[in-house]
Amino acid sequence: MENGYPRRREKRSASTRCSAGKHSEQAETSQCLVDHVGLRSSPAHSSDHLEKVVFGIPHRFVPVPAGHYHPEDANIIHCKVNGRLSPRRCADGQDIIYLPGRRLYENWRNPTVPIFFKVHLFNVTNVDDILRGGRPRVEVVGPFVYRNNLAKRYRHVYFQKNTSSPLHIRMHTGAYDLNDAGKVVACKGQSIQSVWDGEEANLFKGIQGVRLPPSIQLGDRVPMYLPDLCRSVTLTATETAQSSILPGFMLMKLTAPEADELDATENWENRKFCKSTGACTPKGFMTLEPCYAENGFSIPLYLSFPYFMDADTRASGRIDGVPKADRDKHRIYLLAEPTTGVTLEAHLRFQLNLFMANTHERYRNMSGPFYFPLAWVELEIVTPLRPLKFFKENILDLRNKAPHLMSILAVVCGIISLLLLATFAFRVRFYRTHGSVNLALHLHDANDSPDTCKKEPIDFRVYLTLPESDSKEVLQSTSESDQLR
Repeated sequence: MENGYPRRREKRSASTRCSAGKHSEQAETSQCLVDHVGLRSSPAHSSDHLEKVVFGIPHRFVPVPAGHYHPEDANIIHCKVNGRLSPRRCADGQDIIYLPGRRLYENWRNPTVPIFFKVHLFNVTNVDDILRGGRPRVEVVGPFVYRNNLAKRYRHVYFQKNTSSPLHIRMHTGAYDLNDAGKVVACKGQSIQSVWDGEEANLFKGIQGVRLPPSIQLGDRVPMYLPDLCRSVTLTATETAQSSILPGFMLMKLTAPEADELDATENWENRKFCKSTGACTPKGFMTLEPCYAENGFSIPLYLSFPYFMDADTRASGRIDGVPKADRDKHRIYLLAEPTTGVTLEAHLRFQLNLFMANTHERYRNMSGPFYFPLAWVELEIVTPLRPLKFFKENILDLRNKAPHLMSILAVVCGIISLLLLATFAFRVRFYRTHGSVNLALHLHDANDSPDTCKKEPIDFRVYLTLPESDSKEVLQSTSESDQLR
């Protein structure tokens, strides 16, 4: 109350309307924090940031300040209002918004799916011989296995343990079109890159890798954007495969493109990823140098499949001691449930190579240049048995049982309809055989004894009401007993 009058309620902006509900204090503070792939990049106006380390790269999640809501965020941040999706900031009680205390938020804050990072190192055994012009010889050491814990933690805005640049990625949630679910919209606050020479190569095409489009069929091609490569690659649904955790659970297998498909000399579509200042990479290699150069680093790093699988032998055959690659063990593939598009298993395998040329005085006697292997790594993500069974029994099995339940319901309805038709036919046949029934009222007469009564027919009258301009006509139909008289 102010001066005897009720205090006027202040109008809240779009980003603070989410504070209604039992989580109002948390929502006022966090201002509707959403998933890191659904948060638009904006300048920080808060002293706290929620940080998450993904694949060794810190991801920072900045609350969107009040008054910074744009219509373009309609597909990014949304909620349900009266059962319908609406491009509002958020609403209390909705499971698609990440608020403290919600189960979805807790699963995002501390994921239960284990992520293992396996590193195989290449150890050089003849360093002196290489400097004198000999062939490099390596041996594989490892794997060194690490579990990647994606736990989020709060950190002050003015303090970071390293100088890595936080990675902000925006993607569609699929609220308005399921086919757009997971598609990357912007990265680092930019809707187009400045890495490659051509405009088409700088576009963000494809998903981020966790959420695939629904209704995947054999032969479908799914583009995937890889931030570490600053480019997109296309996965192909090649076959159905059984889950390695739950036998009998069939999933769709999506594999990475072959080396021939990525070769710019064979596939002219990939020439857009060749820099005008240099030649295209050999078959089986993808350059990381332009992507690192955007961040101020000049490192001649190249990516390939483990053990130079399907790579140009002129580049891979100059290193001794590299084992022969096994296609089943060294390919990149995902296993996803085809109807929902949920990725349940992922095996990402790649090898890091350093291009070494004998331009330095110390290395003038080397027989290079070499694509020298540093390490090959495997990122393994497999959904555990318990959540996998929950997903199968509570979502997929119910969906599969729905057609059978509908069939049973149709049979029951058909039987009931047949019974009703049979009853109607029986009554019609009965009336035709035994004649019509005389409907009469049994009225007691005052002069009759209580045991006697007289029967009077029922008089049926049908009244039809006509417009005022016409007269009212009464149609009188006598009962069947009157006609018999």
